[in-house]
Amino acid sequence: MIQIGLIGLGYWGPNILRVLSSEQNVNVKYICDISESVLNNYKDNFLCTNNYHDILEDKEIDMVFIVTPISTHFKIISDCINANKHIFVEKPLCKTMAEMEIIYSKCREHNVKIFCDYIFLYSNKIHCLKNIIMENMDNILYIEMNRETFGIFAHDNVIYDLLPHDISILNLLFDSEINITHVDKVYNDTLFIKSIINFSVNNINGIINLSWLNDTKERKIKVFCKNKIIEYSDICDNIKIFNYHLQVKPTHIEQKKLFSEEIININKTEPLRSSIIAAISMIESKDNHIFEENENISRNIIKCFEKIV
Repeated sequence: MIQIGLIGLGYWGPNILRVLSSEQNVNVKYICDISESVLNNYKDNFLCTNNYHDILEDKEIDMVFIVTPISTHFKIISDCINANKHIFVEKPLCKTMAEMEIIYSKCREHNVKIFCDYIFLYSNKIHCLKNIIMENMDNILYIEMNRETFGIFAHDNVIYDLLPHDISILNLLFDSEINITHVDKVYNDTLFIKSIINFSVNNINGIINLSWLNDTKERKIKVFCKNKIIEYSDICDNIKIFNYHLQVKPTHIEQKKLFSEEIININKTEPLRSSIIAAISMIESKDNHIFEENENISRNIIKCFEKIV
């Protein structure tokens, strides 16, 4: 049985703890948070500490789950590697390529594996969207991605918080690196709260709209093709395809409104559970495929950070 230590029980940590507690081949032995009042909620079932080094000094701990702000990641990850603990870390991995190179160099030196949680890579709905896109690849005109909410200001800025989702999704959909071509930024005083990012992937142009200051939560991807629009939303359990007709003639444009709508229903699963299972499989297996694939996604995301922030 794999012994787990969990660092961070703020917004997302309890979700990870819930999934880990339901898995049969792992045991959450230790949890850590800086808040004593938070730890009081768990002390009857787990060893609790407000000093994560207590977890690292426990020789029984095989893997540490890090669910803390990005500003803490590099230090905690480095300490985990030095203690020879495998790592699951919430996105994003870190801020800079320099930090990332040190992390992976140390991982290989200590024979430690690290897994950054790009949750949408384990979404049935995103994989269904990929299949639809593959069928229409030659007809794609452009892409729009909207990820907006009234933010939980747990990260330094909206880019570190939201962009990893969209870049990891694009990597999966197109199996290619994303090229950032233009960035607009909006600040509220010194807080970077909104960004409109122009990008290209496989010679297809697109826009990513990120915002912490929206009155409604929106998580949408629209893929505009010749004669159809493919629409994905995190909030719905289906993907919609709108078919239309548009014909350009010498004297005018003949246009018909959307004349049919296809709805593809998706079996609902929990991507977080699938992501955690993949991380556990990574440390159990001698195959480095998951480790290296995850590294490549982190590299693409952090390259985008450095072009924007």
